Amino acid sequence: MSDEKQGCFAGRKAIWMWEYSQQAEQQIEQVAETALRLAGCEVVLLKAMDGTDWMNIYDRGAGAIDGLAGWQATVRRGAATGISVLPWVVPHGENPASEAGLHAQLGDTLVCDIEPYAAFFTGGAGNIPAYLAALRAAGAGQIYASIDPRPSAIAALDLPAWAPLVDGFLPQVYFTDFGGDPLEVIPMLGRLCGLGKPVVPVLPGNAQPADLRSVWVLAQALGCTGVSIWRLGSMDADQLRVFAELLMPALPADTGQAALQWRITVAGKALSAASELLAGTSGPARSNLAGAVADIDALIQALATSADAPTGKGKGGKP
Repeated sequence: MSDEKQGCFAGRKAIWMWEYSQQAEQQIEQVAETALRLAGCEVVLLKAMDGTDWMNIYDRGAGAIDGLAGWQATVRRGAATGISVLPWVVPHGENPASEAGLHAQLGDTLVCDIEPYAAFFTGGAGNIPAYLAALRAAGAGQIYASIDPRPSAIAALDLPAWAPLVDGFLPQVYFTDFGGDPLEVIPMLGRLCGLGKPVVPVLPGNAQPADLRSVWVLAQALGCTGVSIWRLGSMDADQLRVFAELLMPALPADTGQAALQWRITVAGKALSAASELLAGTSGPARSNLAGAVADIDALIQALATSADAPTGKGKGGKP
């Protein structure tokens, strides 16, 4: 599985920023220090625009983005400190072409927070394909959709209609807000991974360390190779360090059989870890975890079958 296929988040950790006014770090250099030293992140997702508004309209912090020149300067300054600053935006969809023209100028990679709620994408699900197509026409390279992965939100967004138009997903698996067992987000991730696009979970920064580790281990089994956390300003130093300590998968150098074997290895490690967790779990959480173990085992079997199958180049897979 090549880096190109996995996307720009492959093998990387990212931390989200909302507003400078909601955190201690008031300049991108301070953000970089916290991201690198405490959170172990080389990617910062910084909100640049809400609809057609630059964030300084809402964000009263010193580093708030006030226009394209300010955004580009922030990206350059971040790069000088060793981080990649990537933009995220909230499109509203009332005038998709106008929004897309503004958002596309932010850079080659763009994360769009598309949610079916008030103050988010209020233009209706039917306008999402038009917005994404306009982004691409305006020059956007990699387009990622950050979504609420719960079934009701997926249905409200009519995600199947526009999933082919994006390059990947950053699902907000905020199990601390959802009110259920943390492992209930694993089937949500699995459904998105089944679409064949890179999936980068957005984990909740206020989660218990053991829950973060469990969800991330199982997400890797599904094929996730990058991970992110919400957010700078709401996490203390200990929570940032927990995220820094999450282990990242070693990525394969090529595609084809090597990538399949890599997936089998990662899934096998996740199965072992999940089985250990299962031994010490009881109640509803045990049922969820048992289901996850079964899903991972089925995935390993499917991958093994694919690895043993002929490539179609000739008898036995030989050219």
